[in-house]
Amino acid sequence: MLVRWHINETDGTMIARHDEAIYTIYNNDNYVFTGTINGLFTVFAADTFLMLKHLKLSEKAIFDIMAFNGEILVATGEGTLLFLDHEFNLLKTMSLSTKSLRKMVLTDEGLAVAGSEGIVWVLNRDLQVVSELRAQDLSVFALAYHSASKTILSGGRDATLKLYRNSQLFKTINAHLLHIHHISLNAAQTMYLTCSMDKTIKLWDADDDRLLKVIDLEKYGGHTSSVNKILWFDKNNFISCSDDRTLKCFEILEK
Repeated sequence: MLVRWHINETDGTMIARHDEAIYTIYNNDNYVFTGTINGLFTVFAADTFLMLKHLKLSEKAIFDIMAFNGEILVATGEGTLLFLDHEFNLLKTMSLSTKSLRKMVLTDEGLAVAGSEGIVWVLNRDLQVVSELRAQDLSVFALAYHSASKTILSGGRDATLKLYRNSQLFKTINAHLLHIHHISLNAAQTMYLTCSMDKTIKLWDADDDRLLKVIDLEKYGGHTSSVNKILWFDKNNFISCSDDRTLKCFEILEK
């Protein structure tokens, strides 16, 4: 289900129901995009949620969608990037891996793409691969970019957080007990959050990567199962979602 929520209400409004699991959502000012477990790509109008396009783009899952250089990029379980024009026609494909491409982020130089081989590919704006980072021992699930320090952050199945500058690993943090599913920087890029299969959310200082807080069930009313994604919605507030089928809204109180 695709559901719209208001931050101050506990009931959402269902926008659409697919016949299969939705793996990713992406939106801009005009559209909302979804990708499913079996490669279906759907476009909705952002204002009315009217379905505009419904395309079979891949035989495997669509793990991520984003805008880049005026095009829409789709990362698939077939190891390919798909490029769509403004009318959502397929322009070209780019094969990076024999396994799944899991996550994409914009960088100052271009694009970083993470995959199930444990590699992060760094591409320039001309989509040339300029480096391959052996990011995780196993699959990379999470990726973020800190523009002030030009740092790529990755996390995945091996539960470590790894930080790269100038395509060189400069820090490894044993961040969680189980898989890291998502890394999310706040808008000011002063803090970032990681979430994990170990049921916790962790808050980090983005300047020195110091752990500031562990948000768990016992102390902060966190989740009872794997935490899958985090969304900041203003300076000190964020939403998390979990396999326990809940969304939780948190506020970071300044002292």
